Amino acid sequence: MSSMEIPEKDLNESGHPAENDDNTSGRKKGSGIISIILRGVALAMGVLVITLSWLDKKNADTAILMLGIGLMCLAIDNMHRKDNA
Repeated sequence: MSSMEIPEKDLNESGHPAENDDNTSGRKKGSGIISIILRGVALAMGVLVITLSWLDKKNADTAILMLGIGLMCLAIDNMHRKDNA
């Protein structure tokens, strides 16, 4: 076998190199989607507070709650990334 050939045990049924069988690629995709969602929620909360302030619909309690939710989402995302690194 030359150095360019892939051992038969590492090929899937179609003859292409096999992916990891332990489903780690699926977990990485799932964690990527979760990360995007968490960062999107944080961004949306910030934009919402700015928009409500611009429209003079200010309510300090609501603004603090929304910014807190956004900060919590960023913290969860940060902890999730460190666990997967």
